[in-house]
Amino acid sequence: MSFVHLHVHTEYSWLDGACQIEKLVKRAKELKMPAVAITDRNSIAGAIRFSQKCNDVGIKPIIGLEISVINDISDSRAFSVILIAQNLEGFHNLSRLISLAYENDRSEPKATKSQLAKHSTGLICLSFSVVGELGTLLLEDKQDDALQTIDWYKSVFSDRYYLEFQNHGLPKEAIAMNLLLNLAYQTKTQVVLTNDCHYIDKRQSEAIDALNCMRTGMDFKAAESKRFACNEYYFKTPQEMKKLIDHPPQAISNTLTIAESIELDLLSELPLEMNHNASDILEKLQQCSLPECNYISYKAKNRINLHIPSGMLDDLVETVQDGFSDFQIVPVSTYGRYSTKNLFSAVARVLGVSEDKIEWLTDMMPKYSKSVFDAIMQSIDFSCFALENYLYSKVVSIISDLEGVFERIGYMPTVFVIVPSNAPLPIVPRNQSIPYNQFDIHALEQLGYPILYIFELEALIDMQNCLALIKENRGLSLNPDTIPLNDASTYAIIARGETEGVLHLDANYTRQALQKFKPCCFNELMAFMVLNTIKPDKRLNDYLNRRKNRQEYPHPILRSILTETHGMLIYHEQTISLVRQMAGYTDEEAKNFKRILIHGKPKEVKLIFETFTTKALEHGFTEPVINQVLSFFKSYGRMAFPKYHAMTLTKIAYHSAWLKANFNNEFSETYITYETDSKEKSWQK
Repeated sequence: MSFVHLHVHTEYSWLDGACQIEKLVKRAKELKMPAVAITDRNSIAGAIRFSQKCNDVGIKPIIGLEISVINDISDSRAFSVILIAQNLEGFHNLSRLISLAYENDRSEPKATKSQLAKHSTGLICLSFSVVGELGTLLLEDKQDDALQTIDWYKSVFSDRYYLEFQNHGLPKEAIAMNLLLNLAYQTKTQVVLTNDCHYIDKRQSEAIDALNCMRTGMDFKAAESKRFACNEYYFKTPQEMKKLIDHPPQAISNTLTIAESIELDLLSELPLEMNHNASDILEKLQQCSLPECNYISYKAKNRINLHIPSGMLDDLVETVQDGFSDFQIVPVSTYGRYSTKNLFSAVARVLGVSEDKIEWLTDMMPKYSKSVFDAIMQSIDFSCFALENYLYSKVVSIISDLEGVFERIGYMPTVFVIVPSNAPLPIVPRNQSIPYNQFDIHALEQLGYPILYIFELEALIDMQNCLALIKENRGLSLNPDTIPLNDASTYAIIARGETEGVLHLDANYTRQALQKFKPCCFNELMAFMVLNTIKPDKRLNDYLNRRKNRQEYPHPILRSILTETHGMLIYHEQTISLVRQMAGYTDEEAKNFKRILIHGKPKEVKLIFETFTTKALEHGFTEPVINQVLSFFKSYGRMAFPKYHAMTLTKIAYHSAWLKANFNNEFSETYITYETDSKEKSWQK
């Protein structure tokens, strides 16, 4: 029997969602469901990740949300409904309704019925559970009001409005659902069978209670700590759904009807519609009144880096927003998951474990445990004590059910997405009306939106002050754009290691390395900047040896890509060029190859190497050439760096050195010393 769950809350439902997307999709696949929905409360933040995971296993993703609705802005009584996007316009309307709901009430978002009616196109509406408007009115014996409510929703959604039929074993639910069924026949309104799913497995009901306590600060033993009245709010099998109680046969078949009516593929439709070229945005950005001493760089994948003097972030954002009248500049959301230790501490705390016991137990946990069971397997001491009594065992059991949930939801204050003013994305206010976008950086990049990263540097304040002093003392008006990149005196002091006060070149070990490396041009200095980060001694020596000796390349493509770095793979762009030209990878495939090469597990890296080898052979490359490239990937691939970013950082360092070489008096008055340990080089990350 086929069935589709249409009422599911994932980890993006902050207070009550524990259906983690990966586990949810896996479970739907095991149950042979043709489709599955997410309907998080006031959020579609998980839509892109959810769509990707569903597509990976051949299940249709259904994107929806739970949202509170009021009659008008003065109404104090709100009731939830479930809205499901049938198509791209429906997704647009979900986004707009979220934004409107937060504008109406930031702490408890709610949309008015007039707003819902205005944005109803492309949406399916489900009436919600027993605590929805219809269930409440029926339990209050207000049948006429319930009939009027159905009439209103049907006037807005027509045959896209369904009465949601549920049974979690609650007495009031049985009463309300029977009355609702009568209204369905009376008004000829379609019904659909759903379960309000908040966790995957029935045994996880205690975990959702613990999560509720973690989020609200309640005591686990308190009566109000129970998030739900029973343990039936889990992801039931189709057989379990059929056995709930007697219901019209179409209540189950309508879940399939709704699923079949969905014509939305976010991963292909939204990027095509919303993609904006970073170079166009860059041109508009350069027309704004940016601070003096700014450095802009960008790469083709719609990422723009802007380095500015410290303390100018707020003014810059305001300036850019004023200059982009047809665009919005909004911060990007970030979703931080619990580490194993933090999750253990949080769960143990709400279950009443004392702070000294929590500290004692977490100190036994291996530092980089991937899960609580991983910690148990790695540490004999932790495994013995963590399971020594019922309370500790209960903590471990609940943790295993909550691993992967979010510890915090916030936004990145220096990372902004640039979207059209009418963009169909959920942009909501936060903290003193600062808007932010619900999607995280990975979703926005996948959709093709330009992302603006702003870096504030103290060194650029010093550069501003130095240029001002030069103008005051010598009457010369200089700016970084006019500084030549081939000044011999500048490379001379760099080669001698006389770079005290020069950003990224100031540390003692770096000055010693410069004396050995002796960069004589911008590309050499840029290579040094990158090689001097991870395993600097080995990589710098390798580069120097290669620079001394003429390199042999087994294929012209390798020569064209690696000559500038003497046969070493230093930049991400080199990796991408190699796999594209040798194996015919698309831009997205090449980007994914690079990502796995840098961050992937050994099995994942082995798999991409095998795929690359197969494709390169198909494109006519010989095994010796392929093996040579694989050796480059293995030796240098994980330590490569974005060239466009390295270029900007090298310019800043070079310009500082140029001021020191040519205007040392003014430089000495204004520049601070940047003595740093290699571990503190945040720019290399």
